[in-house]
Amino acid sequence: MQLPLRLLASTLFIFITISLSAQASLSVEYKLELVETKVNLDEIEGLEQMGQLKNMMESARYRVMFKGDKSRIEIKSLLISMIMVTDYTEGKSLILTSALGDKSAQLIEDEDYKSLSEMSEDTEDKVEFGNGSKKLAGYNCKDAKITQADGTISTVWYCPDLKGNKSPLNRFQSPLIDGLILQMDSDFNGIKVRFKANEVSKDDIDDKYLGFGIPKGYELKKPDLSQLKNGL
Repeated sequence: MQLPLRLLASTLFIFITISLSAQASLSVEYKLELVETKVNLDEIEGLEQMGQLKNMMESARYRVMFKGDKSRIEIKSLLISMIMVTDYTEGKSLILTSALGDKSAQLIEDEDYKSLSEMSEDTEDKVEFGNGSKKLAGYNCKDAKITQADGTISTVWYCPDLKGNKSPLNRFQSPLIDGLILQMDSDFNGIKVRFKANEVSKDDIDDKYLGFGIPKGYELKKPDLSQLKNGL
């Protein structure tokens, strides 16, 4: 069975979605590194060699912005760009996707937002804290290992000084960890990847980046909760 590049990128987008509401204003940029792959590249439609997969992943940029009870996640890669704005007080998210000329918008609110929140709350993560310490983007971090209900294991480095809060679209930030994850190593369907923060800024974020307007050229579509659930 082939795994389309768009589905791969979309799932990685959900993978990095982290929320933070305790900070007044915060912006974090992550880089994605390909650590190891055990997947058969013939199963990934459009990829002919390892170099293509490596270039696609390592050219991607992830910027996560937080201000009050709102957040904005921007992801740009060679093939796809995504933006997600979330208002945790109102309980809604807007996802804008642009891929191969197709521009779509999904507004997740009311019962849909509640359903995704309940999906994340149903997971039973286990955390094993380590004794390691290191600096990432200028911040002191501690290590931990997260084992999810499905058996997936992620090694993370988190900063206790940057308080985190779990997003309804994210299984990869455990509510048992008191701090924002600045590095995460995890296995994605046979592809071991590393998300690593290389820049942290507390400069004020313009409110225009946190609005819910749908840009011209984007088609509003019904949220595909089953696809989002598979990405959790």
